Amino acid sequence: MPLVAASLHLFEEYVWPGGFPDWYRRYKPARAHRLTRGFFLAGNSLLLGVCCAVGFLRSMPFIRLVWLGLAALLATNAIWHLIGSLKTRSYSPGVVTGLVLYVPMAAFGWIQVLR
Repeated sequence: MPLVAASLHLFEEYVWPGGFPDWYRRYKPARAHRLTRGFFLAGNSLLLGVCCAVGFLRSMPFIRLVWLGLAALLATNAIWHLIGSLKTRSYSPGVVTGLVLYVPMAAFGWIQVLR
């Protein structure tokens, strides 16, 4: 689930409709000099790598906690996009998939843990 959700989220950010790096530079201009192509590539590669690892290691007893932590991190990203959209009064590429996929996925995980 996290790999599919993250892939769709990245598609929204960078392909369709895309434009996330430019939006982020406008949202946080003080950080613009650090928001390089390499920064985005490294961060998103790490994210996809962790998502893959969670899938490959799904039979390990500890992986449920890792999955839950990853889902919580992704849901936090969705909230960050929402706050950014509200503050800038503009569409943050990634806000839709974040709210539609990441938040319910994290809620599902917490429901499973609490059961």
